[in-house]
Amino acid sequence: MANSVKQPRLRVISGAKAASDHVAGEMHEALSARAHLHVLSPLQPVAAQQLSLPWLNPTKRTIISLGLKGAVKADLVQVIRRYGIRRVADIRVSPSFRGRDFDLATITSLFHMNGITYQRFSSLANRFVGESLNPHVVLDMYERYVTNQEAALREFCEAVDAGPLLLLGWDENHSPSERSILIDAVARLGHTFELVVASLERGPR
Repeated sequence: MANSVKQPRLRVISGAKAASDHVAGEMHEALSARAHLHVLSPLQPVAAQQLSLPWLNPTKRTIISLGLKGAVKADLVQVIRRYGIRRVADIRVSPSFRGRDFDLATITSLFHMNGITYQRFSSLANRFVGESLNPHVVLDMYERYVTNQEAALREFCEAVDAGPLLLLGWDENHSPSERSILIDAVARLGHTFELVVASLERGPR
């Protein structure tokens, strides 16, 4: 039980001698007071943790999810430099690069200059696009399909291990999308990784 703390008393001191006597008395009380010592348990070692902040390069086993709808070359360059991308996994049905400074030759050269390995995972693309006008139905069909693609999922995990890996899709939103469904399927395999959802900065082009 903690000792009660006395509230300080206010005293009115007049005259030099009275002030001197008062100071001497206070010093005597301070010197005679005994400090209360508390023995603290030594700190236990804590395992080092990776600090994951959006403006810092993530750890090696990291998936950066990006939708290319409306993207230009500058967007891709920014993501590559920001996250230190080493691998690119493209799961789009039609993995094309079109637009100003965004053609296939330009993007291929960009990957080559940055030492990035590009890989198209056609077996993990959503082959059910167009089979229903309801996008949720299409995603449900894709989820049932991709869950059973164990060999392709294992290959994707190997690419993640060699990352940081940039996962390319088409939809701007990460969830719900083929990318979020694929990542959930990979997680169910017991593969651990960090996920970063990158977004395009909409501004003047």
